[in-house]
Amino acid sequence: MRVLTTAHRTLPRAGRDPASRSGLRRQATAPRPRVVAVEARPAKADLLPGLEVAPGAASDHHVVYELLQRVFRAPSADAFYASLDHPFYEPCDRLLARRGGRLIGHALLNPREMLLDRAVAPATQVSWLATSPEYRGQGVARFMLEAVDARLASDGSVVGVLTTRIPHYFARHGWALCARLSRYVAGARALLARLSHESAGRGPGVCIRPWRHVELPALVRLYAANLSPGMFARNEDTWRWLIGQRAFDQIYVATDSTRRSQLEDDGVSLAGYVITKGNDVLELMVDPARPHLAWQLLERVCSDAMEMDCHHLGLFAPPNHALTEVFLQVGGHRQGPEEASCEYLMAKVVDPVAATQWLLPQLQRRAEAARLNRPCELALVSDNVRLTILLTRCGAKLVVGKPSRSPLRLGRTELTRLFLGAIDVRSAITAGRVSCPSRSAAHVAAVLFPKLPLWRAPLDDLME
Repeated sequence: MRVLTTAHRTLPRAGRDPASRSGLRRQATAPRPRVVAVEARPAKADLLPGLEVAPGAASDHHVVYELLQRVFRAPSADAFYASLDHPFYEPCDRLLARRGGRLIGHALLNPREMLLDRAVAPATQVSWLATSPEYRGQGVARFMLEAVDARLASDGSVVGVLTTRIPHYFARHGWALCARLSRYVAGARALLARLSHESAGRGPGVCIRPWRHVELPALVRLYAANLSPGMFARNEDTWRWLIGQRAFDQIYVATDSTRRSQLEDDGVSLAGYVITKGNDVLELMVDPARPHLAWQLLERVCSDAMEMDCHHLGLFAPPNHALTEVFLQVGGHRQGPEEASCEYLMAKVVDPVAATQWLLPQLQRRAEAARLNRPCELALVSDNVRLTILLTRCGAKLVVGKPSRSPLRLGRTELTRLFLGAIDVRSAITAGRVSCPSRSAAHVAAVLFPKLPLWRAPLDDLME
């Protein structure tokens, strides 16, 4: 039986500049190591003979691009080689499957920092999982996902995340479905009429104009102020690279200043921004103290859409966003799972012990906020893992392997959802997905693991 306390941090985190994320708490300070010197993993006996997976190198970029083109017809050459300039990218972030020296499989594992409740956790974004067409159905992708699990377990990630349109495939390999990425669609004319009517009664408007490059710190500031669970943190280097990609059409900003000179306006007065591509709003962020600016920014986008003869407008936003109700009120709808382009957010916690250890300060804070009677404990049993969380008024600690009379019993995917706040504990118990013989244990679990509004901005996928 092992005992881990909040003072015993076992998870390193990626070395990032924290200056752009003031207000977010840090729970680890050691630099997060890259796994570079990894020996090739030979395939199991039931897979293709001679199949091996190993980290990529700079010399592999050309063949990787050719494989992605054969499988996805994407990305473009310019987009692919621009992605190599990402400030945190290393060639070893790719896992490559080869047979007889030929590249037949690929996965990209990008180190990220993801907000979980109020703290930023080291995470890994998994993307571009590809198998050469002639080798499909022979277990190559399954072997790649096993190699992904091994990397997640060794690189200090609390969680691995991915977005996909085929969640059933990844669910078979232990990935948990956590959220559906919301896209709302409505008629541009109806939206403009509604927004114009509402804006008339909101007092004097602000200046909506194109963004200037000297105002980059303002984007960093506004994004950090709106960071919500599931979103990736972005520092100024990341933003600069993202802007350089030009994978969007326009950025408008809302400002109280009417000055035209870039030397006179340094971006301090910026109170909101919107990023568009085609007839979609990819990201819209405003000062939390001035939510009405979101209406004025969207009104400008609607006006542009009408001028370009776009009859429908799409909005990527979480379900609780202030503007989603406007889309629904004018006859719009939320993109449903029956639509082929609907994407899902999935996650996987490979090491529950390390993840629980990272969560201990969060759990202690939640217990204090709910005035939970302490000392108390909550036992979690998932497969062959037994975790007991002990809470006192002085702190929290984790005991591994301790027997309990009334534990929460749940599968590994439900455990991932529990850690990320993707389930309501009481509803899961009622539905039979979680077993809990004690009302007191169910109450403690509901306090320590509340449901969170998980969301991933689509602009983050441009960072792959």
